[in-house]
This record gives sequence, structure tokens and C-alpha cells, in this order.
Amino acid sequence: MLQPGVFSTASEKFAAVVEEVAAMHLQGRPVLVGTRTVEHSEALSALLSAAGFSHEVLNAVRHREEAEIISRAGHQGQITIATNMAGRGTDIKIPPAVLALGGLHVIVLEHNLAARIDRQLLGRTARQGEPGSARCYLCPEDELFRRFLHPMMLKRVSAAVHWRI
Repeated sequence: MLQPGVFSTASEKFAAVVEEVAAMHLQGRPVLVGTRTVEHSEALSALLSAAGFSHEVLNAVRHREEAEIISRAGHQGQITIATNMAGRGTDIKIPPAVLALGGLHVIVLEHNLAARIDRQLLGRTARQGEPGSARCYLCPEDELFRRFLHPMMLKRVSAAVHWRI
């Protein structure tokens, strides 16, 4: 697991995720971005499209193609955005050529309220000794922070935090 990216705002966080996806794509590595909501998956999709990146989205709106999307998720240079649908029971096959590039890179856009869901998403990479990597992104606008931090603390965290990866 790589050092988390912590940002003051959701827009900064989304921009950093797009940068990281671009860097991994340039290396030819497949990227799986896990989002907590359909809205976040669609927002990230729009940003990636605007940046010129071809990608696939797997969420409750586009669930009919789930098997096909998952079958391509480990291919070289593939970018996949998924809600909780890409967790437990999802087996992303990584070809040997992609393993040689470093394997699948997983990005957690926002932690889920149930840590189990995050663990399942992170478990899609670096399986059974294979190479792979993952990074989690955080900001005070995340549901986890808003739900469990007092509003005054949220203001202070927002003003103080900006860790660039």
C-alpha cells in the first residue's frame, strides 16, 4: 500500500486521482478505481473523459456489462471505475505481460463506512504473491469524516491538510 493522498477538498482529490491514473496508464498498468457512490463514479468518469482517457464504468447504472468489464479490467492500460460491485468474489485476471509492468493498481477514491468493503477492493491487487499496488485518497469532505468529526474539527482539518503524493 502506497502512502495515502490527503487533500483539503474533493476537487483537489479528484484531480490527483486523474493524475495518478494518467501516470499508471503511461506505464501500461491497468487501474481499478473504487468509488463509494454512483455519483462519484460518474464524476470521475467525466474528468477522465475530459482528460482524454478511455475507460469503463461499472456501477448500478451500468451493471449489465459487469462480466465483460471485469474480464478486461486487468488488461494492459485498462482503466476501470467501479462502485462496490468490484469487491468480494471478483477475480480480475492479470496477464503475465501486465505482471511484468507491476500488475494492477487499485485506487480507493473514498473510504467506505464499512472497512470490509475497502479491504475487499484492496484485495483485488497483489494477489497470491503477484505484483500490484494500491493507494487510498482522503479529504475532509468524505462521508467518513463528515459523519464522525465535529464540524469545528472538520474546518480545522480542511485548513491544515494538504499532503501531495
